[in-house]
Formats: sequence, C-alpha cells, structure tokens
Amino acid sequence: MNKFIRQLSAIVLITLSILIMVAGCSRDSDSRNPEFIYVSESILIPQELGGISNLNYFDNKVYFTSNLQIYNDDHTITFSSAIYSINTDGTGLALLPEYKSPTALLPDALGGVIIDVMHIDRNGSIWVAERWTYSQLAVLWEVMVMKAIQ
Repeated sequence: MNKFIRQLSAIVLITLSILIMVAGCSRDSDSRNPEFIYVSESILIPQELGGISNLNYFDNKVYFTSNLQIYNDDHTITFSSAIYSINTDGTGLALLPEYKSPTALLPDALGGVIIDVMHIDRNGSIWVAERWTYSQLAVLWEVMVMKAIQ
C-alpha cells in the first residue's frame, strides 16, 4: 500500500509539472497586441556637465540636476549644483536661471551645496532638497533645506 501511494504521488506530480509547463504556451503566439512594445530612446547630454541626477519629465521637457566640483586657486574644492532642462528630442539644453546654488555660509568654510532630491509638481513648480555641507576648523555642518524654485 505504501509503495502504491508513492508511485501514485510521483505520477500526479509529473503530470502536474507537465501541465504547468504547457499551460504557458499558446498556439496563437502572434496575437499579441503590438501597442505594448517598449522602444527606448536616448538623449545625448554634453560631457562637460560631469554627471546628472534627479531626472524629471514635465511639459515635454526633461529636467535634471548636475552637481559640479569647483577647484579653487588655493587647492580647495567646493561643490555647486545647477538645474538644467532639455527637450525630449535632445535640443534646447538650458540652465535654469531661477535656481542659484547658495554660497558658503561662513567666509572660510569649505564645502558646498548638492541637490539631493528634485520634484516637479502639477503646477510646474520645482521643489529641491539641498544638502549643505561645510567644514571649518574641523567642525562639520550638514543641513537639509527644502524650497520651491519656480
């Protein structure tokens, strides 16, 4: 009796496995709806921007941030952020003049401001969360600021 149950269980498992594999196959494989085909597009961005982050799409434009390292004459590095827009066809790259990256809070402080997060709401207002990181005399300040640009 025990041997019969094991054999029956094996046959049932093999039959279920075959049915599961065959269930995914379709005889009419050409009947798929072509409107769901994904085709990627690329937009070339100038190399001098260094790097981009925080991509947002609004009103047929792509908005993004670029965090720049600025090498100063006294061999120090400060950080600055900028917001750019570009048309979806790759033309019309523009710096958004409404956003001004803040300067150092203290005259001798090193560091800068980096945009961590950017969001565009339904009205077209651009919201950014900035990370202010400065150091002076081995003291490090790091502050998060959120504000609207447009």
